[in-house]
Amino acid sequence: MSNKSAVVFDIQKYSIHDGPGIRTVVFLKGCPLKCLWCANPESQLSEPHIVYFKDKCISDLNCKKVCPNNAITFDKEGIKINENKCSKCMLCVDNCYATALKVYGKNLTIDEIVSKCMEDKLFYETSNGGVTLSGGEPLFQFEAAHEILSRLKSKGIHTAIETTGYVSNENIKKIMDYVDLFLFDIKAVNIDKHKRLTGVDNHIIHDNLRYLDEHNKNIIIRVPVIPSLNDSKDDMLNIINFVKNLKNKHQVNLLPYHRLGLYKYEVLKRDYELKDITPPKDDYMNSILKMFKENDIECQVGG
Repeated sequence: MSNKSAVVFDIQKYSIHDGPGIRTVVFLKGCPLKCLWCANPESQLSEPHIVYFKDKCISDLNCKKVCPNNAITFDKEGIKINENKCSKCMLCVDNCYATALKVYGKNLTIDEIVSKCMEDKLFYETSNGGVTLSGGEPLFQFEAAHEILSRLKSKGIHTAIETTGYVSNENIKKIMDYVDLFLFDIKAVNIDKHKRLTGVDNHIIHDNLRYLDEHNKNIIIRVPVIPSLNDSKDDMLNIINFVKNLKNKHQVNLLPYHRLGLYKYEVLKRDYELKDITPPKDDYMNSILKMFKENDIECQVGG
């Protein structure tokens, strides 16, 4: 038994896109990057937070009535929550019968998370599947991620992790023996461009990928393709050369830009800077795919 906990914003069962076979994907909150195209902006904050869906609100003010801290006010724009007064007791959410208030993130014990994952052990065994940690950046909650992965490995479960690689090398060393597959993002090789697109430089990311490669870890490199931001011929050649200089050969998955998370920015009252960018067409993605294959790199669109 463990009294450790993690902040989870979703547990998705029966996934077939985040590693081999049928998988359970555990999404941990918190991420040190601020990618301009992030499809899960609700995952960036590390703590649970409340969001307001104005179109669902029936203005019964139950939320305001039950708030013990007088943190909620109401005007013609709907309700507003004073974050400085809010204690995250969630009484407002529990008493919002119209479901206009929702919590992104929930504290779960490691025991609860592992137990939830183990419910589908039979599916993992029959499909060569397992459990994938995602986020956010799952290693942002390192102690929780470490314990979840080690517990699952002790039970014979195949483990994968979707990571930005922006984590200390010390923590990579601690966790790598509990991970069967790293789904490792490379967003840009140029340092200045990477910082402009994500808010952080990529030195530690590249160092960690090289370290895992040198230790013969199973890695799929994932490249988000964002039109006009990281998809120039030079951008792609930089990534190709980086991949070719690794000790081992690794598959590359090209992930085309999409706008499925756009509504989340509206709910979170955050500006989405890429609203004028349209997803790339299949022919364009295939032209990039061809570049990688011509350089003897196993590659596919999606994954």
